[in-house]
Amino acid sequence: GAMSDPFAARPPRDPGYYEMDGEFDSPSGETRGQKTHLFSVDIEDGGEAYVPSDSFARRAVSGREQTPFVSSSGDVSDDAEDDISAAVRVPHATGGGARTARRTTRAKIESFEYYPTDSEAYRAWLTKQPIYRNVDRWILFFAVGLGVGLMARVLYTGMDGLSDLKFDTLRDLLNRRQVFVAWLFSTTYSGALVFLAAYPVAYFAPAAGGSGVPDVMAYLNGIDVPRVFDLRTFLVKFVSTMCAVASGLPVGPEGPMIHLGATIAAGLSQGDTGALGFTTPRWITDGAVSFRRFRNDKDKRDFVTAGAACGVATAFGAPIGGLLFAYEEVASHWSPALAVLTFFACMTAMFTDKFLESAQRVWVTSEGSFGTVTPDMSTVFQVNRNVSTHLLSVFPAALVGLLTGAFAAGFTHANLWVVGLRKKYIGGNKMYQVMEPVLLVVLFSLITVVVPMWFPCTSSGCVDTRGTGAGYPPGPPSPPPPPPGFFDERNARDVFCDGGSDHLHQIVEESIMTYTCKSHSTGTGINGTNAGGDQDYNELATLLHVSGEDAIKHLLTRGTHREFGYTPLLVFLMLYAVFATVVAGSSLSSGLFVPMLVMGSALGRLVGLMLYDVAVAMGYSEQSLASGGLSTAWVDPGVFALLGAGAFMGGVTRLTVSLAVIVMEMSGEIHFLLPILLGITVAKWTADALAPPLYHALLHVKHAPFLPSDPHGAPGLHLHDVSAIMKKLPLTTLRERETVTNIRHAMKHTTHQGFPVVRKADGAPYDVLAGSVSREHLRAVMAEVSGAAGTVGRTDTPNNAQSGALKRRIAYEELDRMVLTPAERMARGFEITGATSPSAGGVEMGTLSGGMASLQNERTRIGGGGGPEHEHEAALGLVDLRPYMNRSAARVPDTYSVARVYDMFRTLGLRHLMVVDDCNRVVGVVTRKELLDDWLEERLDHKGHNAAGFRVQAHDREARGNGTHAL
Repeated sequence: GAMSDPFAARPPRDPGYYEMDGEFDSPSGETRGQKTHLFSVDIEDGGEAYVPSDSFARRAVSGREQTPFVSSSGDVSDDAEDDISAAVRVPHATGGGARTARRTTRAKIESFEYYPTDSEAYRAWLTKQPIYRNVDRWILFFAVGLGVGLMARVLYTGMDGLSDLKFDTLRDLLNRRQVFVAWLFSTTYSGALVFLAAYPVAYFAPAAGGSGVPDVMAYLNGIDVPRVFDLRTFLVKFVSTMCAVASGLPVGPEGPMIHLGATIAAGLSQGDTGALGFTTPRWITDGAVSFRRFRNDKDKRDFVTAGAACGVATAFGAPIGGLLFAYEEVASHWSPALAVLTFFACMTAMFTDKFLESAQRVWVTSEGSFGTVTPDMSTVFQVNRNVSTHLLSVFPAALVGLLTGAFAAGFTHANLWVVGLRKKYIGGNKMYQVMEPVLLVVLFSLITVVVPMWFPCTSSGCVDTRGTGAGYPPGPPSPPPPPPGFFDERNARDVFCDGGSDHLHQIVEESIMTYTCKSHSTGTGINGTNAGGDQDYNELATLLHVSGEDAIKHLLTRGTHREFGYTPLLVFLMLYAVFATVVAGSSLSSGLFVPMLVMGSALGRLVGLMLYDVAVAMGYSEQSLASGGLSTAWVDPGVFALLGAGAFMGGVTRLTVSLAVIVMEMSGEIHFLLPILLGITVAKWTADALAPPLYHALLHVKHAPFLPSDPHGAPGLHLHDVSAIMKKLPLTTLRERETVTNIRHAMKHTTHQGFPVVRKADGAPYDVLAGSVSREHLRAVMAEVSGAAGTVGRTDTPNNAQSGALKRRIAYEELDRMVLTPAERMARGFEITGATSPSAGGVEMGTLSGGMASLQNERTRIGGGGGPEHEHEAALGLVDLRPYMNRSAARVPDTYSVARVYDMFRTLGLRHLMVVDDCNRVVGVVTRKELLDDWLEERLDHKGHNAAGFRVQAHDREARGNGTHAL
């Protein structure tokens, strides 16, 4: 058999030239992936120009022998490490250094396929599996929900204990007017917690930094993010999240809980860990409940999807919202069957978390009874008064959506700007990565203690004793409202006014913070909270000296219209927004969901307060507004605070359906849902016009080759054939029965991690596509060939009737390392050393190190590092690749639409796609990298359109710019 070798006719290359052809990767680290080679790129002084893989300019370069630049360190050419920073001078090179860095980093990131290789070996293995049994799948999803619920309860118990210790002590010291001691305690305590949170992230597990949501999104999109689901990453993220949130910084645990849930699902579904050398016993994995068949990329990603959804469910108390969040935001592959299993896992996680919380209350605080889930336990931010939707409420709801959408876009841009500064000035310096959040928390502690001193004490006037506000369970359901314009005496019985109804304009919660203010009440509660009666309190301190979740409860409280004035709300909003922006992306495991809810609630409450003042100015009495009448109950700052919280989160994340359900489940508000939906929609529209979604923008910053569901310029992709973007000839192909020499040559002299397999067409002088084979499977085949050669020497001949150079059929377990235990992987040489290199500021996607030596070792095993071939190689005969090739390798004709190719990659989870002509001859390959925006912009003109939505081609735009008209 012959092999089409692209290197045979090529001249040597110029030093520094990188060829990144092909897209088929080998395993690296603990997850099976494939190295996706991007493109041929020539770099000159920070700019670059693309060179097609078969271009004349490429063949005209002179110099040393061509050595391909490979996409991941798990399989790199001998001199690629030295060449990584070299440059090639190309005339008219365009582009910037940022784009060059992005493309180079993307070339190092692996991807993998959703479905297993459909080979004869795989089908033979599948026939021995209980593929018609589904109970074990339900058991595993139940275990995922159980594990995530347990993790959430332990995490919240630790966070609440550490946080309560800080804020209770701080409020007690300030109530005694010991300001300096309070600041010293806050700084020391919070600084120690932040140090404990940042140090292990910077030094032991950089992949644990940040929220982890973009990494989970990238993995579920088909990108193999190194170390994202390691046991070390899980432990560091758990501890770092607990300490970071308890420190009082404007961060939240919800994002990390999504990552932690996904990690639990990934570990339980595979049943082993390389870090501990543990694997589930075979009597379990191959017994009555067979788990071994789930050790593949498809099933693993399904379990990870469920784990991420369980993280949302336990974080917000929203099982349906968690399911929809996974569908709308993180998952790239979805099916009704997966939806049912994910819903079951979310339900299990919620049950586990809440019943453990009820047991915790009984055993620790002696409150309630075991098994009783009270409303404040099941609803995270339950509203204390239900309101009805009024037609007039849609106008301020749209205004809130407009303001929060614009503010969310600014918040996104500010986050990306800070990420750039952090990368520039902190980079990979571990000490700087640790000291940055420590200095931030010192500054934040100083501001939160000192700034409230500039605000005067406010008299409480009336105190709402119905059990509202932070740290208090909500009151009973609201009674039927009185007629409009009348004060509700039933509600007044729960509102204590020192001086009668004259003080109704200043109704406040029972849990206000006195700070350093004097109390005039007959009794003061613990830690400066009011126990009833008239009491002075500090408005800003009430919001700053509590956790983020308690601040949200303060802002969402209804019936306390003037508890917070304009100035405290504005100052609180600005302080929180600034520190939430600068803390995000640092070496802390923390999320942005709580900061988004806080900022949105503050902004919405400001609008609600303005609306309340407008209503009073129009003649509505404060008594009628405070009573919560049917027609005026919606004129409440607390109502618009909830609307603002949902709208701001929608502006940042661009979620709609799942976010509306999450807001409803976490607050219990179902009557005011229509204005909330309108606010979320308007916020999304506004933010779409001003900024990209935050998580997608962070993936772009991390240079992840992410394929969004709706790429920019998607309608224009229907106008172009796949031949315009594919990687063209020359391609390295193998025959169905190939010689050992050619296989070794292909593996030694190319960086392709997979090869098209061809066969001679019947009655035609050309080869046609039969399937594809991965480098991973070829490695196992060649290892068996080497073993057979060492045993029988030259006695084998090419005419071996059974399998040529192979003396036996290789089982699927020996080909696919995910099916094996860690010990079996190591014994068969599948395990490749890899480590996540620390990234600049926790922003760059982790890359594998140590892979160049691995490739050199592989090449040595295959045929030596550039020396002569084995002397008896020709005698080994032919290798029959048909049992190991993917017979269902995806292929499309070269006239196929680019838009439909994109949809195939998204829906089928492809990592490469063969392009054939009318005769089924291979003419090109499409990978994930050819569908990224950078490559499409270079090859296509698919984005140009006018204001009316009609397509405008490039030459039309140039003609208009020159004042002429195109013919």
